[in-house]
Formats: sequence, structure tokens, C-alpha cells
Amino acid sequence: MGKTKELYAQTFQQDFSDYYNIIKYNMINYELMDEVMSTITSKCRVNDNEFLTQTKESHITEARYLFYAACTKNGIGPSDISRYMKNKGLDVAHSTVIYGINKIQKAAKKDKMIAELLNQYK
Repeated sequence: MGKTKELYAQTFQQDFSDYYNIIKYNMINYELMDEVMSTITSKCRVNDNEFLTQTKESHITEARYLFYAACTKNGIGPSDISRYMKNKGLDVAHSTVIYGINKIQKAAKKDKMIAELLNQYK
């Protein structure tokens, strides 16, 4: 049996409507992430099914790492990336996203093509 916001307002003798107007939730920008995923998969020549398959094949994991880093450059955090990937059907741990970002940033210092691809984003 849960309490409603009206019951809380009566209990604490406060009107919580102002708090609901003040709080702004940061929603995941699925459109941007879909666009980034589409760009990365086409550049890496990986289809969506391969991209979202649990595998350790290097060309697929590198594409995912590029996706993680590109999303991060657009202001999307690792937990949102993890939540997006889970929504798409691949359960990716928060630590895996961070590992991938770090790995691809190191690779970008050595590989000009990776650096150029990442520089397309903010």
C-alpha cells in the first residue's frame, strides 16, 4: 500500500507541486544515440545484429568502443550508454563502457582513422 503525493502533502503539511516543477529529469537522447550507432556500424562495416551480439571478436568490440567514446563526446554518460545498450538487447556493464572508452582513446592516439572518426563528434 503506497502513499500518494497528496497523502505526503497532508502528512508534512506542504505542497509539493513546486518541487515537481523544479526537478528536471535528464532523459537519454535515444535519437542521437541511434544516429551515432548507425554511423559507427556503417563506418566499421558491422550490421546491427553483430553490433548487439555478445562476442569478443575484435572488430565488433572495437566498433562498440567507438560507439561508447562517441556518445561520451556528445555528453552521454556511461550509465546512460549501458542503459541504452540494455534496451537494445545487450547487457553491458558500466565498467565495460568505461574500459572501452579508455581503450579506444588510447587507440585514437596511434590510429589516425579512429581519431578522425571520433573528431566528427563534439
